[in-house]
Amino acid sequence: MIAAMIAAIYPLVLAFVAGNLSLHSFAELPHLYWFVFALLAGWIFCERLWKQVLGAFCLGFFWTFLFALWQEAEVLPADLEGQVIEVVGRVQSIPIKRANAVRFDLEVTKAPSEQFPKWLALKIYQQQADLRIFDVLQARVKLKRPYGYANPDIFDYQKWLFMHGIGATGYVVSYQLVERNFSSWSLGNLRQWVFDKLQSYRSEFPQVHSIAAITLGLGQLLSYQQREVLATTGTYHLFAVSGLHVGLVFGFFFLLIERVWRFFFLHRYPYPATQVALLGALAPAVIYALLAGFSIPTQRALVMLSCFVFAGVIRRRIALAQSLCIALLLILLLNPLSTLSVSFWLSFSAVALIILFLSIFASSSGLSRWLSLQFYISIAMILPTLLFFMRGAWVAPLANLISVPLTAFLILPLSLLAIACLTFSESLAWSFLYGANWLFAWMWQINQWITSHATSWFQYIDELAFGLALIAVFLVLAIKTTSIRLLSLLLLLPLFNSAGLPPEAGAFRVVFFDVGQGLSVLVRTHQHALLYDTGPSYRSGFNTADAVVLPYLRTQNIATLDALVISHADNDHAGSARQVLQKINTQRIISGEVLDIDEQQVELCHQGQAWRWDGVLFEVLHPISKHSYRGNNASCVLRISNNEHSLLLTADIEKQAERELLRHYSQLSSDVMLVPHHGSRTSSTPKFISAVSPAIAVATSGYRNHFGFPKPDILRRYYQNGVLVLNTAQSGALIFNFPAAGTLNIEAHRIEEPHYWRKTPDLLSPNS
Repeated sequence: MIAAMIAAIYPLVLAFVAGNLSLHSFAELPHLYWFVFALLAGWIFCERLWKQVLGAFCLGFFWTFLFALWQEAEVLPADLEGQVIEVVGRVQSIPIKRANAVRFDLEVTKAPSEQFPKWLALKIYQQQADLRIFDVLQARVKLKRPYGYANPDIFDYQKWLFMHGIGATGYVVSYQLVERNFSSWSLGNLRQWVFDKLQSYRSEFPQVHSIAAITLGLGQLLSYQQREVLATTGTYHLFAVSGLHVGLVFGFFFLLIERVWRFFFLHRYPYPATQVALLGALAPAVIYALLAGFSIPTQRALVMLSCFVFAGVIRRRIALAQSLCIALLLILLLNPLSTLSVSFWLSFSAVALIILFLSIFASSSGLSRWLSLQFYISIAMILPTLLFFMRGAWVAPLANLISVPLTAFLILPLSLLAIACLTFSESLAWSFLYGANWLFAWMWQINQWITSHATSWFQYIDELAFGLALIAVFLVLAIKTTSIRLLSLLLLLPLFNSAGLPPEAGAFRVVFFDVGQGLSVLVRTHQHALLYDTGPSYRSGFNTADAVVLPYLRTQNIATLDALVISHADNDHAGSARQVLQKINTQRIISGEVLDIDEQQVELCHQGQAWRWDGVLFEVLHPISKHSYRGNNASCVLRISNNEHSLLLTADIEKQAERELLRHYSQLSSDVMLVPHHGSRTSSTPKFISAVSPAIAVATSGYRNHFGFPKPDILRRYYQNGVLVLNTAQSGALIFNFPAAGTLNIEAHRIEEPHYWRKTPDLLSPNS
């Protein structure tokens, strides 16, 4: 009976997944009566397969809805945002020190109201803060609802918070340690102890963060440069503790237990050595998966290993595809929101490809089979890598052929042996750490060399193009008929037409990125691209060029910037300039102030500079002369126009610069203008607003920023002039299409792509 149930699992699991995914397409969670119907329909299990499939779909839909509804109720109430609140809670993650802050998750045990989130993602801006997992804190915290930048085809941090059950983010104003190490004997304390031990070797072994990443699953310890190398070479999976790592631990203990049992115990206990080894090796694999954080890939690996062990013990065969379906179902039952995670799709797609290639190369043997499998999987994984990271490189198979065996057979065993030896012999642990550190350094050098000599490309593909490409790969590999193989290649054509088309001649498109409290604007004509400001960077290493601007340029297949205009030197405008210049070819740099950039020559921005691209005129209106201003009033003011429409980019100019513009120009009117200085009271004088007389003004500000921008009285000043004000903090990225002839078109990302997890207070009422 069990075998029959396993054999029939494919359509039911796929239907359950389809029901799960269908909920994620909703902009808001539907009413409860839909799910009462779904629950009733889910019980229609009878002998007819289509009714079972329908029931599985409805159950997947309903189960996901319950989790989403529960998580929606766990979000911080809007009236508590920005207030200092006293809570008591337990630290539930290893506190990570990054730059000027210590980051950790807090499980709230005592709160001022019943409607308060259980999980908080917090920061303490004190480097000396001595926190450990399971510490109980009484803390005064300042919180805001889950929020993230909203830009087209860019990582959705708000979705990530929702999936992980985080109900609020914020920082600790002050705290008092109530209790240290709630549980002396626990896996969490073991992870903390191992992490502390590894940290104590930082001065001797620079690669200790890499060792912690591969053993404890703390990938956030890797530097941005390391993550870039891994993404380019397609070796990121080596640091996301996955089935490879768990399988290696299982395999090592299986061989060890099987040999020991066969030589020392088999004559006393007549139990088959293979079955004993299968059961015995599962325990260390489980311990390692828990030690590494029990991520989705490790969960998947453990379930599949358990199926393998179960089949071996009962001496029945369970196909790899069946065990993959069982893992898929169990993970979604545990947390149906897992399908919002990139790691979920990368893990399951990689294993599905392995299963496919194993069936294709079943006739091969030994080394040739392993090399063929590794090569084709590396090639095939380029597709999901492009889908999620918008980058790839043909060197990925070479990098994997070097890095996978090096990590699997040398680095990982040495790292795990070092951790095991920490408990009884620090000198022995030091020796293993030395070896792992040396090999890691060597591997990084190889991958960096490959990256520096490889041509990586950036290509955006949408879900439809991705699906058709997967079908093409399957047909080419699985079908022997040459004519069908050639026809299937036609399914790859959408890959080369996924990026948005450029504006027609005479038109221009403008993207106001959502970069928080900062500014970055992309202007694109038919054959040219200009970036106006780059957004901020922070001491933690985070910058908006790598997080927002550059990924979007990849989605549009923009490989060269014809001009980079830095309005002035403030961090919120120029902080990410260096990252832009390092990652993308830039023909010309213009700046309102002198910049500390060595990459290439910088022209100072001044009145009179002008050029025309594809029928679109670009004019610099301010500063009036070089070196005449400093700070905000040095901002480079740029007016962009065609025969029909115009845009005025004002950066952070203040009243003095506004008066200069009014004195020198009788004609400033523009259809759209950037609200100067994010809506500060230092700018936006009534005369200036009147002279520009825009239909729409755009404010670029951070959600609940501590400056309070845009100021309410400044907003009223615009409204009194009949100007519609849009704020990127509320609308997300704003895309303006200025046609050569016709009506201006506007797209607000949060409106164009609504999701039930993206709710924020007054999201669509910027004029309130």
